[in-house]
Amino acid sequence: MLRPHQLEIRAFRGWREPATVHLDTNLTLILAGNGDGKSSTLNAMEWCLHGNQTAKKASGIAERADWELRNRDAAGSMEVTFVLLDEEGEVRITRRREQDARSRDDATLQVRLPGGELLEQAEAESWIRGSGLPDWQTWRYAFCQHQEAARARLVEKTDRSALLAGLLGLDEYQQLQQSINGLKPRSLLKELESEISGIEEELLRSLERPRSDLEQIETRLEVEQGIPRAEVNEHRAGDVARSLAGRGVRMAQDLRMEETVPAAQPEGDPEATLRWARDWEGKVRDRLDDLRRQQSRRREDERRLAGALEDLQPAHDRWQAALREKRDLEKEHGNAEALKGQAEQIGSELEQIDAAIATEEDRMSCIRQARDLLHAADHADRCPVCEKESPDLGRRLEAILQEGETAAIRKLTGRREELKGRRETLTAQSRKLELKTQETRDQERAYGSRKSGLQAHLSSDFDPATGNAHAEGEEQLRRLRELIQTTETIMQATEEDLGAHRGEADVLGLLARWLAARNRARVSGDDLSRHPAWNDLQAALDEAAGLAVDIEALGEMTREAQDRRSDERVDEVNRCLGAYFTLITGGGEREQVLVKVHRTATRLRYDLVDDSGRSVLPILNQAALNSLSLAMLFAQAEDRARNGWPAWVVLDDPGQSLDQEHVEGLARAIERIAGHCPVIAGVMPGALAEHLTGIESRTRRVVRLAPWKSAAGVRVLEETVA
Repeated sequence: MLRPHQLEIRAFRGWREPATVHLDTNLTLILAGNGDGKSSTLNAMEWCLHGNQTAKKASGIAERADWELRNRDAAGSMEVTFVLLDEEGEVRITRRREQDARSRDDATLQVRLPGGELLEQAEAESWIRGSGLPDWQTWRYAFCQHQEAARARLVEKTDRSALLAGLLGLDEYQQLQQSINGLKPRSLLKELESEISGIEEELLRSLERPRSDLEQIETRLEVEQGIPRAEVNEHRAGDVARSLAGRGVRMAQDLRMEETVPAAQPEGDPEATLRWARDWEGKVRDRLDDLRRQQSRRREDERRLAGALEDLQPAHDRWQAALREKRDLEKEHGNAEALKGQAEQIGSELEQIDAAIATEEDRMSCIRQARDLLHAADHADRCPVCEKESPDLGRRLEAILQEGETAAIRKLTGRREELKGRRETLTAQSRKLELKTQETRDQERAYGSRKSGLQAHLSSDFDPATGNAHAEGEEQLRRLRELIQTTETIMQATEEDLGAHRGEADVLGLLARWLAARNRARVSGDDLSRHPAWNDLQAALDEAAGLAVDIEALGEMTREAQDRRSDERVDEVNRCLGAYFTLITGGGEREQVLVKVHRTATRLRYDLVDDSGRSVLPILNQAALNSLSLAMLFAQAEDRARNGWPAWVVLDDPGQSLDQEHVEGLARAIERIAGHCPVIAGVMPGALAEHLTGIESRTRRVVRLAPWKSAAGVRVLEETVA
């Protein structure tokens, strides 16, 4: 039998940091003040077993409508692991929800068995159901006392009956009986009989008017389609079917469709052709859509190819114009090499002239120096270099200096200026030719780029080394435009064919209806048994009647079994319930509380009465109601444990609304139930905690929680075992 062992919690409700709470004793007390984490700890166990059923409206507990399961301040995923022990070892049940999951998303569920096998999601849920662990409803009634719903368990009539059925071990009987009653087989059978009567009347009316239907269809064919009444027959239907098939073949050929067009069906059976015709239009539409997409791509190719051709000729003309202008400049001034040679010759001559002018200037400098020496010497006619006498030497030197530049210098200077002018002209001509040469290259590259762009649009079998790209582009553009036009013509013709196809399909549909109406007219309106639909309805009614009888029999068998089981269990349950109620109340209540079975013609209902058979709830005070609720929980847990089912009791602040005497009695009751199954109780420091920690007949663990702080959340302060 599975028993709680420990609880591992992370990021759940008040728990922020990972923590482990041990549950391996007969009695485990979660001791904490109000708001310090008792309920969060017990709720973690519930969520691990039952998931989203424990929260919001799905829980059936109104106070949980605005619950948030995840701790807002925690990092990482929310995770609870409930560890249980059986004879084979540990069973670990883990439920996890990722941090970014939405509140309505299901958490992941895993069950690791003692042998190491890992079950996940649906397999894990199936194992939990098959292991005897409680579903959510059983948990609420037979395992756990919620402080939010302790009184409602007894006051609400439906909850009380379900709780008492579970106490008697008859909850499954009751659920089955409620399901059977909900089917209402007799009412269902009456509805079916009424419905089939209406169908019978409608069928008779339909068999009475086939001639009218034939006349209406013939009128439509004559007025709408121009087919005389005398020509409305199966032969005309065959002609229309063959025409439809022939047009389908033509459309398939024009559109190059691979679908096979069926041959027209034999005369008198146009239904197959009609079904094909209705499906065929959709296939042709799909093919037309494909062609429209192809046409769109072709028009885009046409636009690009035409644009490339339009750009190519102007680029070629600009390149040729620049080339002609370059050749004209070369014809007028010579090529770049000639101009360069002329410029180099002028440069050499300028260097020579500059050297000659420098020599002449040096000579004039020497003359000035000689004159200056003569003026400083005592002898004006003696050469200061060679010391020879030279008459009028000073006068002659002065005359040369006064004359200034010599004729040679003037001539050289004039020639130099002339050459400089010529060199500037050559430089301008060379620059102009250089710019024109660069322009010619640029235009040639631009033409080459546009030519490459055109070649990219040509077919892959074009060889640019041997072919003319411009001529090939013109030819391919012509073929592309011709293909576009041909396809447009085919598409327009197909649209016209589709219109005719729809018209003939409508005619064939009317003819098919006419043939069906003619066949119906051959069935006698007085003999419904010859009509297949009537026979099908009769068979369905017989099956429904048999099902209703079976359901009623099953309901009666269930009620009888529940009745027998109630008789077997009620005395035993009343003894156990009375013992726990007496323990808690100390025998101080004036009224005895018993479970009573109320039998009706269709079901069994359970209630709590006194020894005179009157309802006991209206006269019980709050403390007595709470005591009775706990007594029923303990009695049901003890019964589960005696029968070998998983059983333990979870109590959330059970001492509410109990006076000192009832608190002492509750401690005695907890001591007793702890001898049959584990008890996990969240209690506040006070009288009940003192009584429970003082129980020496049971192994007990006290888990003290630290006062709650927003920075840390719920924390275990200490654990002690006695």
